[in-house]
Amino acid sequence: MQLSRPWTAERRTRARAPLRELAAACPQEPRSRAIAIAGRSATRVVSARTYIAVPMADANAADWEKEPESRALLAHHEFVATYSGILKRACMFMTSLCPDKCDHPNEFGMFQVGHYLAWEKPGEYGDEKAQEYGYIMKQKGEGQAEISAKIRELAEGDKVKIVYDHEYVTKGGSKFPGRPMRTLEKLTEEEFKALCATPAI
Repeated sequence: MQLSRPWTAERRTRARAPLRELAAACPQEPRSRAIAIAGRSATRVVSARTYIAVPMADANAADWEKEPESRALLAHHEFVATYSGILKRACMFMTSLCPDKCDHPNEFGMFQVGHYLAWEKPGEYGDEKAQEYGYIMKQKGEGQAEISAKIRELAEGDKVKIVYDHEYVTKGGSKFPGRPMRTLEKLTEEEFKALCATPAI
């Protein structure tokens, strides 16, 4: 007895098509359990860094965008940093749409953290303080396109103040991480030094 249809290349591509938008906004995390996309999906964890979500036939990107959304704060970060440029990363070939149709994140605005001004971790899995921060240039969400545009205007060595949140997003039954940047403020050298002189967090 045949329990399921074989996963042909054509069927796999058709099933994963609704995932392209969200894949760009969800960096793979080794500590994540799984990322289920579109609510009505079954997710298979292939390895610590590879996730394959197979949505039901009635799930599509347009329906998913209309689903209600809630966000829980896992960690809040506020620090000053030095901009080190945009890192370009080759596609990791995680889906059948790779490398030219997957829309996976391939550019990251990189910053060397100089001094933390505030940090809190109310959630168990929130991001820890770090010495380097990478912002996904394709990140979706309110105000993120403007943030990406500001980053592209920076020159290597520019000093900035950054505020970002690590959130646990629930949408339409799906759960996934979000890291929206709330503030990107360019600083003078004097402002940067003054903030670095404040008490350590």
